Amino acid sequence: MGLREQERALLALVFDPAARAAFKADRDAALAALGLPPEDRSAFAGLSWTGLEVDARDRALLVLGRLAASFPMTLAALSAFPAGLACAHALVGPAHFAHPVEERPARFGEGLREAIDTLEGPGPGERSLLRALVQWECALAGIAAAARREATVGTLPAEPAAAEPPADWKARPLRLAPRVTLARFPLSLSTLEKALVPCARGELWARLQRAPLPRTRLKEALASQGDVRLVLGRAVVVRASPTDAEVVVRTLEVAAGFGTFMGGLDGRLSAEMLLQQFSQAGATGKVLAGVEAGLHRLVRERVLVLG
Repeated sequence: MGLREQERALLALVFDPAARAAFKADRDAALAALGLPPEDRSAFAGLSWTGLEVDARDRALLVLGRLAASFPMTLAALSAFPAGLACAHALVGPAHFAHPVEERPARFGEGLREAIDTLEGPGPGERSLLRALVQWECALAGIAAAARREATVGTLPAEPAAAEPPADWKARPLRLAPRVTLARFPLSLSTLEKALVPCARGELWARLQRAPLPRTRLKEALASQGDVRLVLGRAVVVRASPTDAEVVVRTLEVAAGFGTFMGGLDGRLSAEMLLQQFSQAGATGKVLAGVEAGLHRLVRERVLVLG
């Protein structure tokens, strides 16, 4: 036994309420249950119970504050239900820290997805929206983790600033860029985030603790559903080093019709070929212009890569 075991025990005491309660009732027995032999328990002799409670509260606030930046809409929507935030808080236990740092947000999202399935209170429409939100934000966390892993091992450099596509862009084959995810939503996600998220992402968890989202806001969002949109997210490395990487996920929305061919863009079709297919299918000039403009935007934003 040694420092690693002591660190594991301290992690349990900070992030596991049951371990803290056992420690308060009988320190020696609780430390033994955490796997510490007598010679290692002395390091905890001077540990203040009050200090441990304060540390547990502050660390949970810090960790959940960071996670809320990756799951703003899900957590805001969850806060509309009495047990919603408690479900999220329960996921930040010792097991959360057993995963590599870059994988923790995605693992947290998986836990949220399971919690939403059993959460009491949401109606069918509300639960469907919660599931759609957590699935989307899980996907974003996943591509961000993948980009961070590649950047820290040197296979993915920081990305240069966006530039206009070359003059021959329409004639060149298109493929979906790596680290891109897409989903269909029955309303604009940017509008939905404005409706659900009341403050900056870094302040969200603390804000929701004080003032959860009124359930009426969730119902209003459901009532405002309109044209289905295709939402795309792409993980971008803005700074990379051998030990760390800063990754942002950029999102954009296009008409839902783009979903009929986006997933199949594998380097064989060009924009000209796609436009010709739509023209032969009877698309109007207005529709063709909209498709061309959308493809141009996707190439400019590097969601689509030119061959």
